[in-house]
Amino acid sequence: MLCVSQPPVGDMTKRPTFKDHLREYTSSADYAEASQLTANNPDLLPIHDAIRHLKEPSATARLRLFSFPLGTPVFWFALIENKLESPFLLLVRNPSTAFESSAFEGSLGLFLSEVAERLRDSRPITTIAERCLAAELGRLLPAHLPSHSSINSKPFNLFYMTNAQIVKLNELEICPPYGYSFDVATDEDAEAIAETSEGSLTVEAARARLASLPYALIRGPGGVPVCHELSSPAGGLTHLFTQPDHRRIGLGTQAELKLAQDIARNNDTPFKAVCSYSTSVHRSSLESAFWTLLNRNGTPVDFIVEEFAAAS
Repeated sequence: MLCVSQPPVGDMTKRPTFKDHLREYTSSADYAEASQLTANNPDLLPIHDAIRHLKEPSATARLRLFSFPLGTPVFWFALIENKLESPFLLLVRNPSTAFESSAFEGSLGLFLSEVAERLRDSRPITTIAERCLAAELGRLLPAHLPSHSSINSKPFNLFYMTNAQIVKLNELEICPPYGYSFDVATDEDAEAIAETSEGSLTVEAARARLASLPYALIRGPGGVPVCHELSSPAGGLTHLFTQPDHRRIGLGTQAELKLAQDIARNNDTPFKAVCSYSTSVHRSSLESAFWTLLNRNGTPVDFIVEEFAAAS
């Protein structure tokens, strides 16, 4: 275990500070412990997924993981660096423990101090945080990175699959309509996927996702790719897209369930973030037998996905 700041032996009788309680996870044993601490808790699912897939740095991605306080963490902070995509800052909390706003502000400030140096370039930064944490993040991030300011913010809800839903999912035989089929993606498909990402993916980033993360791709008549969904380095299903001429025949649902099935069979829990503004997608997810809305006492948990960019 590595604490961001460890007091000298002679100072052990001093009152602990925020620094004494912010923990960074660096070793294999640390990540194994973090995985146990975040397991079987839907509120911590994004962090748990990041730990499972990024505990070992790859050629393109790296995770820095922190929690606060020591013992039973309330807050989890993650920086997901990716050479081919914008970095992600991910913040979640354990709702079973009450917290004071000053504790969150102090621990968030320490986390940003630790990772700010890695973010001081011209690339945009994407932040993902529960609504009650996002406002403070939006205030403090520009203070640590004066070059960046918010350019886009959207509310999302998180949908995940319970164990019972995963069992039901694995019993499905998912077959696209006549003339359509699931297939392996090619380099040319990566170009098409990047073109439909509304600028959020380069061809190189799309190619890297197809090479290293689960995905689903459906080809139509003539072998043309008409529907796909990817996995995100930050966790979850993302970038679902169906060509306009092939919509309203269930291809998007089938691609999503096929990808979720592959993820579940890898012993991971499928989850996705759905924008609150996407009313049709949100409604279909609520009505689906395979998705559960993350909520607390019947109230949906809102997340804010915000993009910060350097001034041009």
